[in-house]
Amino acid sequence: MMDLSLLREKMKAYEPSIMEIKRHSALLIPFTEYEGELCLLFELRSSNVSQPGEVCFPGGGIEEGESPVQAALREAEEELGLQTEDIEMLGQFDSLVLYTNMALHCCIGYVRPEALEHMHPCEREVAGWFTLPISWLMENSPYVYEYELIPLIGDDFPYDAVQSSDKYNWRQGSCTVPIWNYEDYCLWGITARIVLRLLDFLV
Repeated sequence: MMDLSLLREKMKAYEPSIMEIKRHSALLIPFTEYEGELCLLFELRSSNVSQPGEVCFPGGGIEEGESPVQAALREAEEELGLQTEDIEMLGQFDSLVLYTNMALHCCIGYVRPEALEHMHPCEREVAGWFTLPISWLMENSPYVYEYELIPLIGDDFPYDAVQSSDKYNWRQGSCTVPIWNYEDYCLWGITARIVLRLLDFLV
């Protein structure tokens, strides 16, 4: 039977999480230097994975027992061929919670420039990579598209059970889609949302 002493014991060992999240993923936001400028390192998704051709950061699902930082480093090794010693991990950044019940935990690291010369991206997952100067991102604002998230409630919702009217004001939401075009690359979607937050943090 639950009592106060048991509640106290459970709370002592409890680590808070984000409610209703079904999947946790981690990604590395890799800074590096190229031609004397601080840049971000991006990869292009191959035709063998979802969203082929899109610009993204290395990342993926957090495995059991891993921290977000450990998962981000593992994904950087698996996708770009970067070794742990190639990366100075600067720390964990913000997390992005998606309406698909997934949380993206972002980590920031610095990739030593000499490591770029011996990167061996996984061809099955990565079609290529490029660097983008932070100065260019700060000088060029993205185009931002915004769309509404509208709850689709069926006629079978039991309004009587919740003692409410069928005119209940279900709350809507919205989502933004920043878009940058840099040379032949398009940076948009979730990756661009993370970059936009990063720029806000840096200024």
